[in-house]
Amino acid sequence: MPEYWIIGKSLRTGKTLQPKRYIASSEADAIASAKDDGRTADSIRVRSVVSFNDEVAGVSHKNSDNSSRQKLIRETKRHEPVLLIRETANKHDANAIAVCRRSDGRQLGYLPAQRAKQIVNVLLCDQGARYAAICSSVGQMERSELLGLELLVVVAIPGTTDDEIQKHLGSKEFMESNGSKAIRLANFQRLDATDKVTQSLKRQGNKSEPKKKEASGCLIAVVAILASATAIFAAIQ
Repeated sequence: MPEYWIIGKSLRTGKTLQPKRYIASSEADAIASAKDDGRTADSIRVRSVVSFNDEVAGVSHKNSDNSSRQKLIRETKRHEPVLLIRETANKHDANAIAVCRRSDGRQLGYLPAQRAKQIVNVLLCDQGARYAAICSSVGQMERSELLGLELLVVVAIPGTTDDEIQKHLGSKEFMESNGSKAIRLANFQRLDATDKVTQSLKRQGNKSEPKKKEASGCLIAVVAILASATAIFAAIQ
């Protein structure tokens, strides 16, 4: 759903209040919510594209293929694009979003739980939201010998046009915070697409090889995408 920032006055005192954010399905619903809070809606700003920086969680763990996330993070470059993978079958967190290298699909960690919850429930990633994500920095974590990874993530809610995304990327606020060439429109993709491929391939693998050790979900997704591209190319020939 869109993010509405409403500026208005207190209905009780008439004093101008600080802007307040409302997540609503329509402008009318946002105005109604503001009224319920005892404020007018003198000015409304809609945000359909949201960007944020987050540290990747779970960086100390190893992946199911025994690869070291610390080693993978050490090899990750600044501004390198990464994949976000929805793990709808995750037993610990149904909102879990894995962070994986785009180059080989190996997992680096997870988005923080609260951020993943926001992306799933507020920004509607399972209903067609698009995203772009890159590594914004790699370095030693505070009070730890572990390497940490910070991401710049931009999410556009379903229905957002390319022009709206481009306007956000070209805004003064975004460029001053993240650099004008950090993320481009061409980097955007549906967040749920890779997850659907992953789950489908896992089901197929479980039927044909029930005893085989399950590979990393991120790696499976990348293999599936490559296989699809090969099939399309063969059909054209």
